[in-house]
Amino acid sequence: MTAVIAVLKAGGAYLPVDPGYPPGRIAAMLARADCALVLTEPGASRNLERALEARPGTRTLLVPAVAGSTARADDPGIPVAADRLAYVYFTSGSTGEPKGALCEHAGMLNHLLAKIDDLGIEEGQVVAQTASQCFDISLWQLLAGPLAGGRTLLVDQEAVLDADRFSTPSPTAGSRCSRSSLVPRRPAVRPRAHSPPAARPAPRVGHRGGAAQGPRTALVRCAARRPLVNAYGLTETSDDTNHEVLTGVPDGDRIPLGRPVPNVRVYVVDDDLVPVPSGPPEPSSSPGSAWAAAT
Repeated sequence: MTAVIAVLKAGGAYLPVDPGYPPGRIAAMLARADCALVLTEPGASRNLERALEARPGTRTLLVPAVAGSTARADDPGIPVAADRLAYVYFTSGSTGEPKGALCEHAGMLNHLLAKIDDLGIEEGQVVAQTASQCFDISLWQLLAGPLAGGRTLLVDQEAVLDADRFSTPSPTAGSRCSRSSLVPRRPAVRPRAHSPPAARPAPRVGHRGGAAQGPRTALVRCAARRPLVNAYGLTETSDDTNHEVLTGVPDGDRIPLGRPVPNVRVYVVDDDLVPVPSGPPEPSSSPGSAWAAAT
């Protein structure tokens, strides 16, 4: 988290790389992003070391060396323009070939502020960072809390997959998590039957995204007890572009995508990317209309 904030303050671009990826994929990501600097830990991954051997021009920084340096620790005061590149996330795309999605500071900040507003994140509250750091969801989970004067609780990925571990408050958090975000298919969404009720996840506001959900699923039924934000968006459009704040189980067979967040326009287009009129029947023979959103 410190490294992400440091990169953004320095005007650089943040690229997360899973050290468990095959060496060829890591090398390809570093090459396509023209990565000049890699921050890692000693012996973190042989795959990463092999990938770096193929890129002798890429400089490596080790965490202990950075932490023990005598460099200035105050704000560098570097002006960062709104259209400057903020981060790159590699997605599989429609072909299965990893491609880097580039997002600017303007889109990132706009999305962070939308999350703060619609999730009601306030000073002193705790936001759970549950997503893998190689998914764009993790970025707003990391930064939205501190941006609002709150904190971030880093949840181990194995704990996210285990309802009992996920629901146990961390002694370092200082208070129970008040905002959490989960993809519906993650097992921790539904606590195990033997979990004591007091230990089950009870954020005051929940956030879900990443897969379509019907109105009768266990996750959506949680909206009857506490607000739930249904979110939709693409990595290329600075993550979520639509929020639907649910305060109860919605009527009908579908969960609304919600209105666009501020400063975003959403268009409904057909397979030829031509805007469709309001109220046409849904196509029945193809995957359907494509969504395009721009910030």
